[in-house]
Amino acid sequence: MYATYDDYVGLYHGTALEPTDWPLYIREASALVDQLTYGRLQKGAEVTDPVKMAVCAAIESLFQSDKEAQTVSPGIKSETVGSHSVTYEDAGTITARRRTQAIDAINLYLPPWDPLRYAGV
Repeated sequence: MYATYDDYVGLYHGTALEPTDWPLYIREASALVDQLTYGRLQKGAEVTDPVKMAVCAAIESLFQSDKEAQTVSPGIKSETVGSHSVTYEDAGTITARRRTQAIDAINLYLPPWDPLRYAGV
């Protein structure tokens, strides 16, 4: 795990999460960063401020996605009131969008051309 709640508040200047929310998201955000960096951080690459910022951005994105999912009926893609018609998204689409949004947040601080994300040897 590559960032602390103190990093979130002090370095990232985040305000959306409470300390009690942090443990729910840190593992998933760190795992996403590990996937995008080919495990280099696990193998001892330095955890820099951009890495911490990327993790914090991912956590906030995941948190916001979950918060939005709670405010609307789950899976509703569109709804028509006259003659009542409802279209639902499947769970895979919702999960993929949540993940894509988190990766977009990571990309702000660890762009694809960052050396940690280099796919070569």
